Amino acid sequence: MNGRLHPFPGYRTRLAEADIQEALTRRGAVLVEGVRWCGKTSTALGFARSALRLDDPDARVLAEADPVEALRGDTPRLIDEWQNAPHLWNRIRRECDERATPGQFILTGSASPGDDITRHTGTGRIARVTMRPMSLFETGASDGTASLCQLFAGDTITRAAISDVGLREVASWICVGGWPAHIGLDEAAGRRSARDHLQRGRQEPVAPAREGHSAAPAGPCWSAGHHGARTCVPTP
Repeated sequence: MNGRLHPFPGYRTRLAEADIQEALTRRGAVLVEGVRWCGKTSTALGFARSALRLDDPDARVLAEADPVEALRGDTPRLIDEWQNAPHLWNRIRRECDERATPGQFILTGSASPGDDITRHTGTGRIARVTMRPMSLFETGASDGTASLCQLFAGDTITRAAISDVGLREVASWICVGGWPAHIGLDEAAGRRSARDHLQRGRQEPVAPAREGHSAAPAGPCWSAGHHGARTCVPTP
């Protein structure tokens, strides 16, 4: 991470950083996708040298009135919550073609605007990186000695990797979730915060499924375990 916009205080290193760094070396733009609250913006700020924050009404006015000016700035330029100005997608694709230099833009957003046949897919210009809530290794609950990825690859667990952590601790980590905002909270506060987040997810409308695609379950996805293990919690 070598941007001028430093991450938020208390920021912890994320596994996705390596994927973002690599993508910035080979594509004009990188789209960082993931559920709301998983840390996309704070991670992207560690790479960005300028930013357009589209949760700001003034920034949205600028993006609508003058897209070229909105994209001007030191690179990589972060376009945060890009779905609030979806017309910028094609403009960014065009800028990537014209500049012909990797690492120009980082896009972050928790939602995808509706399909638009005029919006190019971004193939060859915009790489995609998926972020999820923090793994136990990222939160500090695991030292990384045992990895699910390595186990599925056929590695065996050594005696040194056997932990005395009990079911009670594991259940607590699952209930609190891997949300960066929960770092430092006690279990009770973390569980209340997770419940609030789930309630907000239940209240948001679910986009209709596109033709040929199945509908996604309502409610956020919760991370548990090592590097990408997650469970989607459906709501009634």
